[in-house]
Formats: sequence, structure tokens, C-alpha cells
Amino acid sequence: SASRSAFMTGMYQTTIGAHNHRSHRGDGFQLPEGVHVFTKYLRDAGYRIVCPKGRKTDFNFTPRVKPYDSFAWDDMKKPGPFFAQIQFSLTHRGGAWRKAAADPRFRADPAKVELPPYYPDHPVARQDWADYIATINALDTQIGDTLKRLEADGLLENSVVFYFGDHGRPMVRGKQWLYEGGIRVPLIVRWPKHLPAGTVRDELINAI
Repeated sequence: SASRSAFMTGMYQTTIGAHNHRSHRGDGFQLPEGVHVFTKYLRDAGYRIVCPKGRKTDFNFTPRVKPYDSFAWDDMKKPGPFFAQIQFSLTHRGGAWRKAAADPRFRADPAKVELPPYYPDHPVARQDWADYIATINALDTQIGDTLKRLEADGLLENSVVFYFGDHGRPMVRGKQWLYEGGIRVPLIVRWPKHLPAGTVRDELINAI
């Protein structure tokens, strides 16, 4: 919740009082005066704000204005610019994680995975890491299907696509820990005719 609160407002968690995970869940805590989720500013500029897959907010505050206008995919096809936040939960532990780990299409071999050096080389650790890789394989498929749907609807080539995580991986020394596995998130940008495919940049980037 602290991470989402930061990138949805463009302000550090400690600045807006949202730095303790879920410390304001359900208590009506408001952002400081004049601070809003960034989708408000896109809406003010004429964008439709759509969240067509998943409805997770779980910020560490109660927004003054609604973060999204619609949860319908087809609203992206209406005239005018849109911003869409498409949420994927496969790599988050839970039902989707277990389903992906059990699917033979995505399964990874625990005997062949490369464990980080700070994990014990133990069957439990190997299986957990293999399950994590399986969820990433399944996620890749879902993202590919989403891009195909955007293309079929005539939306893909006129859209900039950002893929990133809202926190580090859900493992020991991962999210909620200030190690690299907890604070480093993936970032892939697709911007045809502006960014050549496969380009790798090494600048430091902050989700803020």
C-alpha cells in the first residue's frame, strides 16, 4: 500500500503520511490538501480513466476523487484519449499463483532453477522458486493476450504501454524488505516508432 500510494500520487510515502503498510486501511485517512491520485490530472486533461482488469486500489489513504471512471474494456474504444490501468495478480501469492504453478504449460523444474545465493539449497526453497517462475511464465502469456486484444481493437499502435510491478517479488527478502528483491521492480516500455524494440537502458528510474 505504501508503494502504490507513492506512485499513484507522485509523492514519497513519508511526505503524505502513507508509509506504514495498511496503517490507514478503512479509517478514512485523507491525503494532504492539494494532493490527488495522478489520474485526476489526466481526467482534467480530457482522458477517460479505465481499469478493465482487476479493481485493486489498496492505497494507504482514501482518495478525495475516484481514481477510475470505468471498469469496462470497451470504454477504451470510445473517441478521445484514454488511460488504462490493467492489473495482473498472477505473481502475487494466492489462488492464481497456485493455479499457475500447477499448470504443466508454465511449470519450471525445481532441480534446474538457479536460486539466489542467500537462499538455502533445499527442496522447499527450490520448489517455491520454481513456482514463482511458473507464475511469471503464465503472466507473460496473459500480457501477450492483452496486447493482442489491444491490437484487434485498433488501440495498440496508438498507445504507449508501460509494464511495471507495484512492489518487489513476494519472497523472503522480497517485498516489505529494503533489499533489492523488495524495492527493485520490472519496467518495460513499448512505444512504437519512438523506442526501438529490445533497447536496454541503464539509467536509475524511480516509480515516483
